[in-house]
Amino acid sequence: MRLFISSLVLFFTSLTSFAQEEEENKWVDPSSEQIEFLKQGFIADSSLKDPFSVQFRNTKVDTGLLNGGMMFCGEMNAKNSYGAYTGWKVFSAVYSSRLAAKKEEPWGVFLDDDDPEGSVADILCEDVFY
Repeated sequence: MRLFISSLVLFFTSLTSFAQEEEENKWVDPSSEQIEFLKQGFIADSSLKDPFSVQFRNTKVDTGLLNGGMMFCGEMNAKNSYGAYTGWKVFSAVYSSRLAAKKEEPWGVFLDDDDPEGSVADILCEDVFY
């Protein structure tokens, strides 16, 4: 499992580093349309008990990925199966327009899993938060 997660991290970080031009920091505040698009990604991912309740804060977006892809980093909060909010967690969400064009799942959503060695979300969002 760790090998799989490490492979995903390597894949997505190579996408972002390969796609970046001379401009160092492409992280910007997302538009309201991009936030709505991000919510759709969480709904499609369905790893949350109640994806319709998701809230975001401190969110940034990098639209400089290859072929119109986007990567979001921020903090999210959503309801659990008891209807209570679980607390703010770091997340990373990657959208691939290339996968969407192939009718494959275009979203990869990663949540902070409190791993002491660092979660996928922590690693992908290192430039934003650390």
